Amino acid sequence: TGSVSIHIEAVPEFCQKNTHLCTLIPETALVRVKHSHGHYLLEPIDKERTRVTWTHHTHPEGNLPAWLINTLVKEMPYRTLQGLRKKVLNSKYQQARMVINSQGKITNLLTVK
Repeated sequence: TGSVSIHIEAVPEFCQKNTHLCTLIPETALVRVKHSHGHYLLEPIDKERTRVTWTHHTHPEGNLPAWLINTLVKEMPYRTLQGLRKKVLNSKYQQARMVINSQGKITNLLTVK
């Protein structure tokens, strides 16, 4: 169908388990989100338009005001899609090909150097 499903999940222990990948992240007193998961569904409508369905659940913990959370909830999908658009317009992704396993999951992305 040309649809793309993107699953998102917080992995708060990632940097502790993969320190070689996280050397640019400084030590901080900030609290990382421990419980967050979501889903984007991108469905082509026609050559120029795509329907986006976004669902997400986050428990940010800590003492955050409702107005801040509500602002983030409204802006997060839009900013994420802006970032995605910027990435796919990069010339190295114009001829990229996804490697998909037998379960239909993307296992690699082959790009042109």
